[in-house]
Amino acid sequence: MLSSPFLPSRFSPELPYELSELRVVVEYPASETNDSLCKGWNLSESQVRELLGAAQPITAQEQHYAFDHLPCKVEGRLSQKGQTYTLTCNGGAWLSISHQDTTLLFGHFGKTLDAYFISPPYADE
Repeated sequence: MLSSPFLPSRFSPELPYELSELRVVVEYPASETNDSLCKGWNLSESQVRELLGAAQPITAQEQHYAFDHLPCKVEGRLSQKGQTYTLTCNGGAWLSISHQDTTLLFGHFGKTLDAYFISPPYADE
């Protein structure tokens, strides 16, 4: 059994995968209306792979309350075991992996990876 939070029937960063078509997108709706903060933000393929390796699952409620929803995104495609997934990395320190009617949410990458994002998660007081 995998120790990963990913279900074996879905994408797992512990198994070989292809990452392609990475591109920066500025898109609404978002909680932030000033898209000038997106200028210059990007993630490299190696940074995305590092984030996927550290990704921890979050609930939709956590995503809503603990993370900014910025218009700044890096989108791409993941391929693994004949399946293709849509990857979205939000500048608000969360990412999603989608396939058909299922979307998995991830965040909490660790303080050392917060620098990859425009806005880190809100810390518990």
